[in-house]
Amino acid sequence: MSAEKTEEEHRVARGRLTLLAGATMISFAAVFVKIAGVPPAISAFYRMLFGGLGLLSIALLRRERLWNGWRTFGWQVLAALLFAGDLTIWHRSILLVGPGLATLLANFQVFLLTGVDLLLRPGRVGRLRILSGPIALFGLWLIVGYDWSTLDANAQLGIGLGLLTAVFYGSYILTLPKTQPAKGKKSHFANMTVISLLVMGMLAGGSLVEGVSLEIPGAQSFVVLLAYGLLCQALGQLLLYKGRLLVEPSLVGLLLLLQPLLAYVWDLTLFAKPTNLRELLGAAITLFAIWLGSKVPGPRYSVKASGEPRE
Repeated sequence: MSAEKTEEEHRVARGRLTLLAGATMISFAAVFVKIAGVPPAISAFYRMLFGGLGLLSIALLRRERLWNGWRTFGWQVLAALLFAGDLTIWHRSILLVGPGLATLLANFQVFLLTGVDLLLRPGRVGRLRILSGPIALFGLWLIVGYDWSTLDANAQLGIGLGLLTAVFYGSYILTLPKTQPAKGKKSHFANMTVISLLVMGMLAGGSLVEGVSLEIPGAQSFVVLLAYGLLCQALGQLLLYKGRLLVEPSLVGLLLLLQPLLAYVWDLTLFAKPTNLRELLGAAITLFAIWLGSKVPGPRYSVKASGEPRE
């Protein structure tokens, strides 16, 4: 019995470390976008290209099935449309307000999912989870609302785009259960491969229509975009997937809160983001509310919400 308990403790410890590693890796996503030196849609395109190829390699090694019929493919196309919009809007928000705030705003997706839970399955939504929304709005007001009139137009636009990102990403999460086959074995990495490559195609088509070049301006941009795709889209997803299998659901949301927290830290340290005590307090309150909103799983997609941080 003691040996079994020790093995269980080791399993949970491995899961926690794996989740923390994945969350840390993904926390650099907004940093890569900031320093890539390319337009928002182009950084999204290369994330999907390099990340999609990485996910394809994982799916093939796991012998996952890539094609699951036209019905599933239709849902994958819808998910890809939402994810393409999400990435393009989020990347623009990053360039306007910085990695930290843009990532924090995007994680408001948990409140959209709470609202959907409340409408569809109100009995599964606790009072604390309902209160998380107003708490987050108060935290956001401390960060930007207090000085809203003094912010320039670009900052106000970036904040609006960050919140719009949350709507797109939350909607994307809501479609994900439908992108898996109704019967048979689930294919997580194959599914993400198909969605990633569909997003890549959509972004490429949009760039051609707008006359935007997909050319990478230099070696530094290439390395940054390669890291963005492989580390954040492929390897980060692999670590999160593995970690979720080993850790109890009640801990997943708390551990993955490291992702937006670190994104904020990188903004303060790497880009010397100006801040004050009020803004830091607002960020802390907002992070607490995000954890509270993702703490109690509702339907299937709610577990996904708490276990899938913003990029």
